[in-house]
Order: sequence, then C-alpha cells, then structure tokens
Amino acid sequence: MAAAAERHVAVLPRVKHWCPNLKPCSATSPGILTSVRPYLIIAGTTWRTLAPMMETPWLGHIYNLRGFIQYKLGSNKEAQKFFNKATEAFSRIRSADEGPWLVVNYGNLAWLHHHLGDQAESEANLSKIDTLIKKYPSPSQEELHPETYAEKAYALMTVSGDKTLVVDYFQRAIEMQPGIREWNTSHALALMYASKHSRTGLEDDILEKMRIAQEQDPENLYLAAHYLDQRAQRGERIEDEARELATKVLRSPVSSYSGLKPLLRVYRKYVSVDEAIDLSEEALKNHPDERYLKRCAALCYERKLIFSDSPPKKSMLDRAVSLLRR
Repeated sequence: MAAAAERHVAVLPRVKHWCPNLKPCSATSPGILTSVRPYLIIAGTTWRTLAPMMETPWLGHIYNLRGFIQYKLGSNKEAQKFFNKATEAFSRIRSADEGPWLVVNYGNLAWLHHHLGDQAESEANLSKIDTLIKKYPSPSQEELHPETYAEKAYALMTVSGDKTLVVDYFQRAIEMQPGIREWNTSHALALMYASKHSRTGLEDDILEKMRIAQEQDPENLYLAAHYLDQRAQRGERIEDEARELATKVLRSPVSSYSGLKPLLRVYRKYVSVDEAIDLSEEALKNHPDERYLKRCAALCYERKLIFSDSPPKKSMLDRAVSLLRR
C-alpha cells in the first residue's frame, strides 16, 4: 500500500502537466458540472452523429474532445475508447505511427488511468511521453516541443473559456515551427474568438491574420465563413461571395467545421433570412437525417418568425416546430 501511495504522489504532478483536457480546475467544480451536464450530453450526441463522416486534420483533436466529454459524463470506458481513436487518427493523418503530437494524447490517457486507479497503466503512458520527448526534443530547452504546444492549444480551444492561453500556445508553436497551415488557421480563429466580445471589435491586425490564413488554407470553409462575417461587420458587400461559398459548403461532408453554421449566420445578417432558410433546406435535402443540419435550419426559421413584420404562415410554424422536435 505504501509503495502504491508513493507511486501515486510521484505520478500526479507529471500527469497534470501533460493533460490540459482533464486536469481539475475551478470551472469543473461539482455544481458547475451539474449545470453543464445537459450540454455535454448534447455535445456528445452531436459528435457521435458527425464524426463518422469526417476525415480532417482536426479529427484527432475531435476524438480527444469526445474523450473529454465522455470523461466528464462519467463514461470512462468510452473516454478511453476515444483517446485511443485519437491516437489512431493522428497516426493515419500524419502518416506516421508516432511523433511529438502524441504527447498530450498520452497525457490524457495517463490522467484517465490515474483517475481509474490504474497507476501502472498511467506510468506506462508517461513513459511513452518520456520516450517521445527524448526522440523528438524541443528546439528550445526552456520550451515544450511546438507540436505539444499546438496540441495543448487544440485541447483547450473548445473546453476552455479563456482563449488567451490558446492564442499564446499557438503563437509559441508557430514561432518555433512556422509554416504549418493548420496552426496558422487555428491561431487566427483563436484570435477571433478571444476578441469576440471586445467593445472595439476585431482589430485590423487580427483581420489581416485571418486574410493570410485563408489564402494559405483556401479549402477551410469554416475559416472562410468567419472571415466573410468579419468583413461584413465592417460594411463590406459580401453577398456574391457568400453565395459562391454556399455552393462549396453544400458539396462538403457534414460537420460542424464545414462552415455551414457561420455561413448561415452571414446569410441571416447580411444577405436575407429567406435565402438562409433556402440554403439550410438544401443542405437538409442532401442529408435529411442529420440532426446538426436540422438545428441549423431551425435557427433560420426562428430568426424569420421572431423578426417578421407580418404574421407567420402556419406552414412555416409547422416546419419550425417539426425541426425542433427532431
């Protein structure tokens, strides 16, 4: 028992260092977890619907997020399954069985096994981290490997309310290893998220970073939709570009990163609500069983019903209600 306790004390600080997804913080107190549990359940359902259709550079990060959600819901076996899937996805997308990008992933597994009381397996994952660090040393002795900073940023991007740390991690990764397209894209998006509630709006340099990121990553329709939104907020006429982007989004696989949701917001605010409804219905026509698309369409109908100057038609009310029920 004493030996096990000593291992527990020795392992814990190292585990906490590598797993930003899972380590305890003030935002995960029992009261707050109880209040957000319904949203975690919804998020888990959404990812379960979308993930099979996705094969993007973010797939490994998405599986890590799903693992985090299952962990918070108390489904530890499901969490382990998704963390293992994340490892497989990283290997497939990177065309390599190992690399520094797996450090945070192994950290998540180490924390999960530590939480389950399996200290031997926790230590085994920490040993994998040590091996990776020795095999792929950081360019700077005082810094983590840039791949590790980037993966930490991805891990925190969705689960943390403080986007300034996400921005900082991506910035460090890019400074140490420039030229990674996905990092530049995610850094630009993180800057946008961090400035979302600013009274002065998006700064010129952030908008410029979004422009450069889009030029470097033209196939990223999610970024393209957000960039259109930011330009429209500054008074630019973007209607034709929005319609052109819509044709690309409709041809893309269904996912929350397809760009449809932010593009529909652009349509509702700067094109027309009627065209937003038409676009959402066309997406549903292509994928009639996708709950994510039904929710997107329901938001468009909701906007139409709330801000309409005339009484809504019964057919529109019925359609909105049917989408919400599904």
